[in-house]
Amino acid sequence: AGAALETGSTVSLTVASGFNRIPEVVGLERADALMALQRAGFTVSIRSRPTAGVDAGSIVGTDPGSGVLLAVTTTVTLLEAAAAPRETTPPTPTATPTPTPTARDKRG
Repeated sequence: AGAALETGSTVSLTVASGFNRIPEVVGLERADALMALQRAGFTVSIRSRPTAGVDAGSIVGTDPGSGVLLAVTTTVTLLEAAAAPRETTPPTPTATPTPTPTARDKRG
């Protein structure tokens, strides 16, 4: 665009189909993944989800998944790992104490 050409030069044009494939973004930084989806012509929403074994903030996929052919401007959800919920150990029950007779109780 903007280049000067000689009269009679051939110019090639690419006409968009209005569809594009969702790019693979797993492992990219959030900003890079967002940019890749936007460059492909999609509107992007971001959703965090607990993901075990993955650092919080890591990009773990898209919904729909990569490679799917969609109309440009369709919303694609970027899936970002959230901290997995910590496993909690239930408290150990303690035995109920059994009352023992005292000297006062024995006198009666």
